[in-house]
Amino acid sequence: MGVPKFRRKYQTEDPTKTKSKRLELEDFLERTYKSAISQILSYFSQQATQENSAKKWRENAATLKSLEGFMLMVNKQLNEVEAKAERLIKRYVATAYKKGQDEASKTANEQMKQKNMPMVSAMFTLKHQQAIQRMANLKLKDIKAINEDLRNAIRKSLVKSADEGWSIDQTRKVISDLLTKDQKVKKVDAVVFGARIRGRAQAIARTSVIQAYAQGAKDHYQSLEDDGIIVRKEWVATVHMTGTTSTGSKARRVASIGRTCSVCHTLDGKVSDLDGKFRTTADGKTYTYDTPPAHPNCRCAIVGKVVGFE
Repeated sequence: MGVPKFRRKYQTEDPTKTKSKRLELEDFLERTYKSAISQILSYFSQQATQENSAKKWRENAATLKSLEGFMLMVNKQLNEVEAKAERLIKRYVATAYKKGQDEASKTANEQMKQKNMPMVSAMFTLKHQQAIQRMANLKLKDIKAINEDLRNAIRKSLVKSADEGWSIDQTRKVISDLLTKDQKVKKVDAVVFGARIRGRAQAIARTSVIQAYAQGAKDHYQSLEDDGIIVRKEWVATVHMTGTTSTGSKARRVASIGRTCSVCHTLDGKVSDLDGKFRTTADGKTYTYDTPPAHPNCRCAIVGKVVGFE
């Protein structure tokens, strides 16, 4: 028996058809952070040229004042990142949420038509607007968490610089490594954020869009249940057709090697009541989810299964 059409369309490289939006948001966040980091390092370089770079921080009281000014500059740049991210995240979350609603409506109507049931259009109400705002606020908290980690790491570097009497050149090098290098360094016991900023920003972009899409779909199915139509939700992982089994008897779906995790693979095909939870065991651990994403960078979706009237 073949895979149902309404389910098969999700088993692609981009099951929710939101990849372009995720990439746009990823690119925006990365460019915003690059700009902020560039401004921070430029400001620090200007301060370094105004002082005698061979002197120690503790030997010049004016330098300590410049440290305060530097942290003000850091806060200013990161606050601007948050302001820009807030506007963009809300826009992309709203777009993905509405797309999830629309796709859920199409999927449900295809099944309802086959069952000779009246079709229902997707509605956008105040409740849905509030759901979008809640999701956007959660992702903005993630951005603020990145920024707070950056502030703390930079502040820690500057304090250690002053305490140990580093030269301005030494301190500038540590700050630059802290913000731009991809590999870990042991200087000042600081976490290197070059790669981590990109990774965390990418995860925020991807999960915010996937989560909004899934929530939009679920909320549409919930509106159907409110009208007396029984709907189940099914977890659909991104998997691929790989030809035939060893016996050649039938085609089978398996996870794309290196792309679909063991958790999502075991969740694939599981069905739950709309207000229930998806549960699975993978790698010796038990996992429970309401909707995707199951983890950062998850590409899964939910599909509604119309059962009938109550």
